[in-house]
Amino acid sequence: MKPLARTIPFLLALSVALLTLLACSAPSGATQTGHNQPGAARTIIDSVGRHVHLLAHVQRVATVGSVPVLNSFPFAVGAGNTIVNGIPGGNAAGYASYTVLAPKLLNAPNVESSIGAPPNTEALLALKPDVVLTDSVQFADQIQSIGIPSVVLSLETGDKIKEAVLVTGEVLGRQQQAADYVSYFDDVVVRVRKIAQTIPENARPTVLYIDLHPLRRPNRIMEWMLDQVGARSVTHDVQIGQYKFDIEQLQQWNPDVLIGMEPNDRTGLTTDPRFTDLRAVQSGRIGIIPTGIQIWGNNTAEQPLALLWVAKYVFPQQFAHINLPAETKSFYQRYFNITLTDPQVQQLLASTL
Repeated sequence: MKPLARTIPFLLALSVALLTLLACSAPSGATQTGHNQPGAARTIIDSVGRHVHLLAHVQRVATVGSVPVLNSFPFAVGAGNTIVNGIPGGNAAGYASYTVLAPKLLNAPNVESSIGAPPNTEALLALKPDVVLTDSVQFADQIQSIGIPSVVLSLETGDKIKEAVLVTGEVLGRQQQAADYVSYFDDVVVRVRKIAQTIPENARPTVLYIDLHPLRRPNRIMEWMLDQVGARSVTHDVQIGQYKFDIEQLQQWNPDVLIGMEPNDRTGLTTDPRFTDLRAVQSGRIGIIPTGIQIWGNNTAEQPLALLWVAKYVFPQQFAHINLPAETKSFYQRYFNITLTDPQVQQLLASTL
């Protein structure tokens, strides 16, 4: 009996030591997710500080929330072919560019009834994704509860866009591609700022990024771009993302330049008598920003191209040297691994400048 008496305290001490070791090995200071992922082999930290456990090799990605926005991030690191779900309403004219850039996604199964709607968890489980990318912490927690690791991407500013690409690169094992993207993004910002700082204050037009249905400023990322190029946004101080306003407010702003979000915004602005007296309408300064994987004027990994477009449209003389078709063709080949023909590039940029 004496050997057993000596063994019991030893086993108890060993058990306590093992429990302590396990507790200490768990990451602290952030939410931990993905513990029930079979074969989880690594942990990454997403844009909001959540620790997410992932497989060593992620091969199937679902995007939930602002789907077209989120789709651009796997594409940015050359992994667009890992996306397994489609776009709610993806056959609409607004995403006609997908017929060239990502045709398979137009017919892929949807996991939301509309963009930004709560996910259909049964449909999501049926796709068997290794990970879900989302821009919603609420969706991430919901998806995590059904056993699918979920990574949150924050996309409010240019710096956040770069961070989201780096996170996506880590998720997909494409860290070098992500770092290369960030280097290019930084180079574009430097090029734009170098010229913007030479533009006199009295030569900086007032600008409004506008969506007509409903009448609103669609988001704040355009504020960041207009700041970079040296323009004066009439909604610069508005902190609300999707900011709705009335025609009286628009007439009071009376911007020099209008940038439309949708292709039909130009027709609406030039034919609706409510807009006739606007300075931008009278001078013809109405541009429609292009749409690739996502609308360039919104949060997207295509932000470097969007910044060049905004610079060239608002200040055509100062940025006349920018060859936007060449930049566009090179960007999609280098990062999205998509080879566009010259006519396809022209179609992407058609009627926007």
